Amino acid sequence: DISVSHKVLPEHREFERMSTTAANAYVSSVMRRYLDALETGLHTKDTPNRTLRIMQSNGGIMSARTAAEIPVQMLESGPAAGVVAAHELGMRLGIGNIISFDMGGTTAKAALIENGEVSFTTEYEVGAGISLSSQLIKGGGHAVKVPVIDLAEVGAGGGSIVWLDPGGALKVGPQSAGASPGPACYAAGGKDATVTDANVVLGYINPSQLAGGEVSLQPELADSSVREVAADPLGMSLHDAAYGIHTVANVTMIRAIRAVSTSRGRDPRDFAMVVFGGSGPIHAVNMAREMSISTVIVPPAPGVFSAVGLLEAHPEHHFVQTFITPVSNIDLEAINEAINVMVNRASISLAEDGYGVDQVQWTRQLDIRYLGQAHELTVRAGASFIDSLEMEKMVERFHSEHDRTYGHNAPDEPVEVVNLRLSARSTVGNVMPLRPLAVGSSDEAVRDAYFGPQLGIISTPVVGGGALSCDPRRG
Repeated sequence: DISVSHKVLPEHREFERMSTTAANAYVSSVMRRYLDALETGLHTKDTPNRTLRIMQSNGGIMSARTAAEIPVQMLESGPAAGVVAAHELGMRLGIGNIISFDMGGTTAKAALIENGEVSFTTEYEVGAGISLSSQLIKGGGHAVKVPVIDLAEVGAGGGSIVWLDPGGALKVGPQSAGASPGPACYAAGGKDATVTDANVVLGYINPSQLAGGEVSLQPELADSSVREVAADPLGMSLHDAAYGIHTVANVTMIRAIRAVSTSRGRDPRDFAMVVFGGSGPIHAVNMAREMSISTVIVPPAPGVFSAVGLLEAHPEHHFVQTFITPVSNIDLEAINEAINVMVNRASISLAEDGYGVDQVQWTRQLDIRYLGQAHELTVRAGASFIDSLEMEKMVERFHSEHDRTYGHNAPDEPVEVVNLRLSARSTVGNVMPLRPLAVGSSDEAVRDAYFGPQLGIISTPVVGGGALSCDPRRG
């Protein structure tokens, strides 16, 4: 397997180009073997015509062949699927401004949907305490410069391990107990206290089972693990220690929400919060209250909500071409010609994947910056042909976006185009759910739950998910 940068990332910036190509090479052999085995398993004598599609970090799907060639485009594909599902749910509910929050077993992810549009970026970091996209805030990870849904990811989830640092401060993650052995309460050999164990102690989780009885829990193991790692060393009661773990996890995950909202110049109070993942709904309301978010939406069967996003995703291809030129001396004919070359490449790629170009949504964008700046902002074109009037409008959009992102702009300063971008999204090829997913019910009527030192233990009604109302027209 050979990875070459002019195929993986055909744009300038040597470091990001090298880092992205290295990441692609790192996962290439593993992904190729995995995809080959998966396709072989799908093509049996009973199902000879199965077509394998792979999720991308940009929220679209692609052929297994393309995925094997540039697997770096799949690094954040799982979180991206959840954002796609949150976007589709928001559209059906008539809500355009959404913060998507996905809390699983190991990590928590947040993304922004604004005015019905998913936010994208081409600059991302992976492999650090927080994975995010920002020119101002770096997480210390590996630079990956590919089209990706603009999300932030932190190492905090239901399986995140609780520990004390040398100074005695309570910490959560990024180490995780994983699915095996899992939290202590799973009784599968795990000894470390986790966020899930704390939530069992607090009464936020059914103390006997999860997943409709598929996973049996032993609450006494949760009690002993939390007591050993936190309550006794800190001289706290069991419930206060568990509530402290729950709160620390919330604070850690709020970093991800702030990274995609306030760090982008957006006010989280203007957004509703769609929460999913196995642990997301447990933590959502306290986090929303902390961020002054007034609306929290929990979809049916939130633990598999990202899988719904896989079905709802459309075939999509992204292309980029470096084209550095000052706007004052811009050659619009050359820009449109270069974009048309990318249109032809996209048409060929879609045809190879089995899709025609007669049902494609084309998005043309320019990366623009002030002359002398190190980084640029991506601005969307409002027309298929960029003439002088459209170019003026794009420069105005750049000034507005710069002010919203960084808090200032300089309309009198010269600007330059850095890259040309094109995305081709097929309007066919996705699957829309026709009815709500089945949700389990609960036999419990009341459960004691601890809501912090001010409220204490409250005898709390328990309502099974199957008893909650849901409009099937909205899914």
